[in-house]
Amino acid sequence: MTANDILKLIDAGFTKQDILNLDADVKVVPTETPAPEAEKEPAPAPIEQPKQDTTPSGVTLSDDQFKALLQQLNVKGASLDVPPESDIKTKLADHFKEVTIGK
Repeated sequence: MTANDILKLIDAGFTKQDILNLDADVKVVPTETPAPEAEKEPAPAPIEQPKQDTTPSGVTLSDDQFKALLQQLNVKGASLDVPPESDIKTKLADHFKEVTIGK
């Protein structure tokens, strides 16, 4: 098993004991040639990843709250298509004008 394989297992959540149990007789093969002692740099400390919050972000509404919100939005955005008001004399005049003169 190479060092990259071990790192992938660690990233996947395996513990040291789990990895040792997987291949007890397999030796770790480094992927790079070892540098002389004078040129080796100290390994950086592993960065601890912050725990991710599993709760949903944003606003959560119950079904009743969501229904009430939709109803309020529908009422505020409601409009009526009302034809313009006209009296019967105007209607009859327009009708007879069409019949007699045509359009």
